[in-house]
Amino acid sequence: MWKKNSAVIIVDFQKEWEDEDSQFYLGRTSIAKKKCSTLVHEGIKQGSPVIYTKRVVDDMGESFSDTEEGSDLVEKLPKKEGIKVFERPSWNPFLDTDLDNFLFDRGIDHVYVGGLSINAGVRETVAQAYNRGYSVTLVKDCCSAESSEELQFTSEDIQKYRFITVSTLKNIISRSL
Repeated sequence: MWKKNSAVIIVDFQKEWEDEDSQFYLGRTSIAKKKCSTLVHEGIKQGSPVIYTKRVVDDMGESFSDTEEGSDLVEKLPKKEGIKVFERPSWNPFLDTDLDNFLFDRGIDHVYVGGLSINAGVRETVAQAYNRGYSVTLVKDCCSAESSEELQFTSEDIQKYRFITVSTLKNIISRSL
């Protein structure tokens, strides 16, 4: 069942991760992208706020630079009115942003998280949300990594040491029907 007072956070679905010439290239992200899109639509259907985070740095020419195309969100994510985008200079989406205030002002106490890459921005997002007292569900199949082994290891590590729920999109959506 979809948890009341929840928000959906999609982390770093940026072109940099899909650029074969980038040091951050993850390979195929199409499955995670499709599932994140479904998670976003479910959040909207449930009346939950939807948030996209973007890693953006000031260094011109660097990966995720605000002057480079790689920092742009991928086109396949839903771009509906009301979706909030938070740009952040570090991997921590709560540092130097109003994300915590945004969630607090809406009475959010639970977040569903998916995105790129599970061992970078996603890991930091779930850890920081947990540290701030939010209940967190990592939607594993809405994430991507350099390998399936890395995805598996990181999701297990997050669940074991942070006591964060790790689930699949199917389980979340089937419970809310």
